[in-house]
Amino acid sequence: MRVAMSRGINIALKLFLAGGLFYWLLTSGRLDFYGLLGIQERWQWVAIAQILFGITQVLIGLRWKLLLGSQGIRYRLRTTFCLTLVGLFFNQVAIGSTGGDIYRAYAVAQGAPANRSGAIVSVFVDRAFGLFMLLVLVVAASLINWKLLQSHMELMTFFFITVAIIVATTFVAVCYFSSFVRRRRMVIRLFSILPFQNVLSNVDVAIKAYKHHWRTLRSAATLSLLIQLLIVAMNVCFARALLGDVNWWPFVLLVPAAHLVMAIPVNPPGALGTAEAVYAYLFEMINIGVGSLVAILQRLTTLTWAFAGALIFVIHKGWPALNHRPTAHAGGQ
Repeated sequence: MRVAMSRGINIALKLFLAGGLFYWLLTSGRLDFYGLLGIQERWQWVAIAQILFGITQVLIGLRWKLLLGSQGIRYRLRTTFCLTLVGLFFNQVAIGSTGGDIYRAYAVAQGAPANRSGAIVSVFVDRAFGLFMLLVLVVAASLINWKLLQSHMELMTFFFITVAIIVATTFVAVCYFSSFVRRRRMVIRLFSILPFQNVLSNVDVAIKAYKHHWRTLRSAATLSLLIQLLIVAMNVCFARALLGDVNWWPFVLLVPAAHLVMAIPVNPPGALGTAEAVYAYLFEMINIGVGSLVAILQRLTTLTWAFAGALIFVIHKGWPALNHRPTAHAGGQ
């Protein structure tokens, strides 16, 4: 009862936040739907954006396929692509931005009973790669747009926070995979007192499997960077559909920065409201007053592809992974 009540309050607060942000956008004039009328003359940019977003979903499915392969779980690209679209659907209807990951983890684990830990770990490694390369892109784009950072202290602060997160994440990863660190008595003792030893041991084996697949990790990192750049290009297309010609260079920084904020799990479903507010706030820094409309077009595109994921979910009775078994035995490395 308490858990259900707590969850209900959590959902209510997030929806209240979304409503409050939309109210602020409307009353401040930062969200004017009449601005969407301009895309009638430049509709081809919206069409190109749809293609770019579709390519990103294929590449996400390919990245996940490669990471699954390192666990000895070999699904076809069609299956991982379908599961990616269904996960996209759940990201729009579940609280936060991890609902789709939970679905994908459960679905692929059901389809690979011989190595469920590896299947589940692949989903979160896939997510981690996407987020880490997003951080890297923000730092690289910040250096390119340094003058913009100098004129906006909040961007400069965001840059240093991002650098700190990258350094901390890299340090933790190096320590985790370091044999020297793992042999320390204190570390051994710490792991020995943690609960769920069997589960943690299986997860540890699955994570360490990637240590022997550096080529796969490099490919996943490259795909992650390409995915983020395609998302930037998609947003440039939306801006051009609304305004015509725009200076696209700052988009390389502002779009990834917005998506980092949208990835925070405390967001409403699909980052409803927060996406529009963050886009409006960031795009005003480069004198573009239609940031919220760019976010709206991105949302409509995401919902279109999410609807395709919903159809797949219904057609395959919820589990595309189970209807398309791995082409090879799913075993750990």
